[in-house]
Amino acid sequence: ALRNWAAALDAIEQFDVGAEKIRLATTLSPQDPLIWFEYGNSLLNTGEFEDAIKQLDVAIRLDGDHPYFHHNKAHTLFLLGRYEEGWREWQRARTCYMRLVCKEQLEHTDIETSIYFAGVLSDIFKQNDDAEAYYKKIVAIAPDNAEAWMGLATVYQRWLESDACSAAVAARLNNAVRRATELWAKRL
Repeated sequence: ALRNWAAALDAIEQFDVGAEKIRLATTLSPQDPLIWFEYGNSLLNTGEFEDAIKQLDVAIRLDGDHPYFHHNKAHTLFLLGRYEEGWREWQRARTCYMRLVCKEQLEHTDIETSIYFAGVLSDIFKQNDDAEAYYKKIVAIAPDNAEAWMGLATVYQRWLESDACSAAVAARLNNAVRRATELWAKRL
């Protein structure tokens, strides 16, 4: 109940009150890594980055294999300009993502995690070939996934802006943008 209350408060931008609710939840469920993760995220909303990192560290101590915990910590470290620590944390996140989704055929339960992983591969590690492969696996099992199509379009756009661009990339970009636009318009 406190977790949902905190999420509702965050949704209406009452971040300080939301952080207090989720902090209280950590006292009731101190061994639940997701609550510590959500507490860290709640503190990010209030701009308390150092304290957010401490809470994310608790989540990591409780479950060091969850990629989202490392992902958010790495992102926060980058926000603070702590790039050396951030890069180490991004590597940890990448390893955790790979344990979960590095398989020939993705399942529907892998979609959200795979989208985050593909985004990390593209945005952080600049490995657009690998990101494209994951986005393609996602749209193969979920052809109406707007986030995956948007990610695929972003990868193609980056290639289009690079020196190693071909007409085939431009055609793939047009297809991905068209499909993402259709899906987002339908969702709106």
